[in-house]
Amino acid sequence: MDELNEIIIPEENDINSTPASEQDMPQELDPASVVTNENAKSDELSDPIATEAPAVSEVPDIGLFSEKEPKTVWSFSEQAKKDREAARKAGRKGALVYAIVMTGLFAVCFAVLAVLLITGFGSDADRTVVVGPDTSIADLVDSVKDSVVTVEVKTENGAGFGSGFVYTDDGYIITNYHVIDNAKSIIVVCADGRELPAELIDGDELSDVAVIKVNNLGLPKLAVGNSDNLRVGEYVIAIGTPVDTEYAGSVTLGIISGVKRTVRVYESSGLLEKSMEMIQTDTSLNPGNSGGPLFNMAGEVVGINTMKHAGSTTGDISYESLGFAIQINDAVEIADDIIEDGEYSGNKGSATQGVKLGINCGTVVKGVEIEVAPGVKITPETDGVVVTGINEGYPCYGKLELYDVIFSFDGVKTPTIEKMRAELFKHKVGDTVIIEVWRNGELVKVEVTL
Repeated sequence: MDELNEIIIPEENDINSTPASEQDMPQELDPASVVTNENAKSDELSDPIATEAPAVSEVPDIGLFSEKEPKTVWSFSEQAKKDREAARKAGRKGALVYAIVMTGLFAVCFAVLAVLLITGFGSDADRTVVVGPDTSIADLVDSVKDSVVTVEVKTENGAGFGSGFVYTDDGYIITNYHVIDNAKSIIVVCADGRELPAELIDGDELSDVAVIKVNNLGLPKLAVGNSDNLRVGEYVIAIGTPVDTEYAGSVTLGIISGVKRTVRVYESSGLLEKSMEMIQTDTSLNPGNSGGPLFNMAGEVVGINTMKHAGSTTGDISYESLGFAIQINDAVEIADDIIEDGEYSGNKGSATQGVKLGINCGTVVKGVEIEVAPGVKITPETDGVVVTGINEGYPCYGKLELYDVIFSFDGVKTPTIEKMRAELFKHKVGDTVIIEVWRNGELVKVEVTL
């Protein structure tokens, strides 16, 4: 039955070709041999195929094929096979092109990523690297640890210790001022166990930076970075002697949590001692880390570990991962000044003396009676800050009186102690301000030099 699916058509590419045999040649139609409708009827019962064939009329020779033209037999099955082969070839070609394009794209992406990793994502390549399996913190530590020292001191009241680092090849060491404050003797303990006597050159208590010197130290100086270029999220490590001298050389890893933070240090009386611009880090810092270096991932010192925010003085509130370091740019400015002149000339760094009024006070509310001292009650005529104590030797001594209610500080309303403190911190030592108070039902203005 396959013959029913065959149709005789010309093949363009074979029109001028020579027939292979006589059987391949088309034959002219003989009108006499054409089956007519009438003859077909007589054979209906004897020829089952004839019953399926339609009746045809006489077909003339229309010259579709000539004896010079070969015939080509076309079938659906053969054409489908050709189509499938063509599709397979096209698919293979398309897959090859796709593979080449995608390989090229992946190559470009990997090349760009490699460049970014090598260059440090910008102009900070000298400071920042990606920390991961291919980056060895241990190698970094090995390259700097010998230049980190323990600073042991003896005072009239006992002994203590902190950390420090080698700043110059000729034995100058930087540490915190509070580490060597009131020291009668200073011993530097090196990473190799040597104990060498050190001399205090000078320091700045306000900035908490000091310089000591050891002769014949024989240790390399550490590279110094630029703290102005630090970025939040950048990895850093601290090396020092926390808690006990047996933990000398301890290493902790963290990140830069904040830059140029204003940190206020208060006296035990609650008065502001000073304000410092510092680096905030979550690197673990403990007593004894003071004076030790904070490194970036290029092995450069970017800060001096100085303090941590541990919580409230009553111990009912505690904080974690709130460490602070002096900006190395400030420390170097002070250290260079001390090394050059043998003493500190002052006015270096970013720390400022705390402005103080020298009073004890609390918030009061207008019309609400309050006991401000045993047996002493007042009903304020305004919201403000009531004075409950005045300390001798401070700016307000002899100018304010007990139970004055401060309601304005240099022209700004101060309904709470927090608001008054905020206004006070906007000023510096030496500024003159006008304080307005209610005193015995009267408005009084007082001029105070901070």
